[in-house]
Amino acid sequence: MPGIIRFLGYVPFETGESLPERLKSYRQIHGLSSNKLAHILSLDEGTLWRWETGRRRPAEKYVKGIQALLATARPRDQ
Repeated sequence: MPGIIRFLGYVPFETGESLPERLKSYRQIHGLSSNKLAHILSLDEGTLWRWETGRRRPAEKYVKGIQALLATARPRDQ
């Protein structure tokens, strides 16, 4: 996906506004597997899946780190 985004010059899909949508979009935009993003966030892949699907909300201890990560990657043209 990162190569397609570079070629097009924009993100060709909606990134959403909710935390689950933003997490999934971040992962897709950066071409990360669930396992890799889970590793970056220091958690297991199952926990990330539950966050991305909205089945669970992240504990407060993770929220600031997630928001900081997502803030560095907001698409400029959306």
